[in-house]
Amino acid sequence: MDDKASRSVGSRRRLPNVASIPPEVDAVGFLRRRLCRRSFPSPVVVAAVLFAAACYGPRGDAAEPIAPDKFAALHKLIQPTADESAWLSIRWQTDLWQAREKAATEGKPILLWEMDGHPLGCT
Repeated sequence: MDDKASRSVGSRRRLPNVASIPPEVDAVGFLRRRLCRRSFPSPVVVAAVLFAAACYGPRGDAAEPIAPDKFAALHKLIQPTADESAWLSIRWQTDLWQAREKAATEGKPILLWEMDGHPLGCT
């Protein structure tokens, strides 16, 4: 078979028709090697598709700028109230043994806040 005729786009060779494989060739092994081979798109192709999607994708309208006279009212709306930030006034203990001793002398319970992993959840 001509080498040029057996090549498809790029440098990959076309898969032969199963009927054209001679019986002396291990057809199952040949097909398994050919068909089970992982093939990923080129990074250039992926970058081009992502670029095209970013350029030509649907765009939302830009948000209206906040008027200076409304800024103070909107800023006050997003600030936590005194009730919402009361937990900040608690003197949290970072040493468990000192917290246990203090709780025992005052007769109060201990809230143990324990986590595994990164404090921000970035594991």
